[in-house]
Amino acid sequence: MLYQEYKAKLNKRKKLYDGLWKYRLLIIAAALLIVALTSVLMGVKGMSYDFEVKSAQIVYGEGVVASAKCIFGDATLEYRGWRRVDARRAQVRGEVRV
Repeated sequence: MLYQEYKAKLNKRKKLYDGLWKYRLLIIAAALLIVALTSVLMGVKGMSYDFEVKSAQIVYGEGVVASAKCIFGDATLEYRGWRRVDARRAQVRGEVRV
């Protein structure tokens, strides 16, 4: 009686392993697809697009009106002025980072 229960348990495990082995390519493909999609979504999260500066001219001391959108997140804008003003860059006197 104990041997028959043991044999039945082993037969169940063998059926499970045979099923997994039979569909191993499908299981591997599904796992790779999940890993690839997760990697892409984690890599894309936070990318900014549609950035625009709404101020026609940036004047020292006034606020800069700018907007941006981010994928799967919120955009925060940070303005940092340059220490040395270059005459070639007289129109835009700072760098707006998203």
